Amino acid sequence: MPLFILCGFPCSGKTTRANELAEALTSKGHAVSIISDESVNVDKATAYVNSTEEKMARGNLKSELDRQLKDNICVILDSLNYIKGFRYELYCIARSMKTPSCVIQPLVMNSQCLEWHQQAGRPYGSDDIVSALMMRFEQPDGHNRWDKPLFAIEPHEALPVEDICAAIFEHRAVVPKYSTQTQPLSDTNFLHELDSVTRGIISAVMKAGGNAVPGDRVAVPGTDDMVVLKGRPTLSALKRVQRQFISYAKIHPPKDLSAIASLFVDFINRGQD
Repeated sequence: MPLFILCGFPCSGKTTRANELAEALTSKGHAVSIISDESVNVDKATAYVNSTEEKMARGNLKSELDRQLKDNICVILDSLNYIKGFRYELYCIARSMKTPSCVIQPLVMNSQCLEWHQQAGRPYGSDDIVSALMMRFEQPDGHNRWDKPLFAIEPHEALPVEDICAAIFEHRAVVPKYSTQTQPLSDTNFLHELDSVTRGIISAVMKAGGNAVPGDRVAVPGTDDMVVLKGRPTLSALKRVQRQFISYAKIHPPKDLSAIASLFVDFINRGQD
């Protein structure tokens, strides 16, 4: 039976979606098993501290998947699965068992994930680890065979159970949503515009931030919105927010490129929370 791969930021609602899917599949008469960090005794607070621990955690997940991926069970893999190479390995395991797979990604803002992480008692140990994992996150791409079909779901959206089941059990093609489509690079050079606008804003904030105090409002090019400083800005922190924004914008491309500056200002203001 098929493999359903949850993929996303820490504390982005993956377990909630996994449980929703398990309940829906069970109601349709399918046997379901959820493999998670907890089910294979992976301690999130220590597993993502360094590459050695993380590699061991992925090995535990993969071993359990090898054991459970049987003909009569739908397997839901509820973990970060944020590395492209690891998702490819999962795809190969499913393919070797002659069973289909799909990727389900909850789309949640970085600031919301950090807030949920704090509310959950910081299961990943510290907010710094969560921020680092979000920075290293390798966005799934529905054009890649190992990420296909891809179901990217906004927090306010219901889980598209019927679409998922049709794609997996009936091999029906998925109609791509706007949020799962990569912005065409030919549209006035989208990535260049992203980089140019965000660099200009970072430069303006750094120039004004030398003598700034918390609460100061900084005017930036490209928008009437202002950056509200909550402390003295640092280049490294702004670069981190820039990387996160660019990753986010690739899956949430604005319909109007003139909105990039305003969106980035909002991202900076939220990122200081």
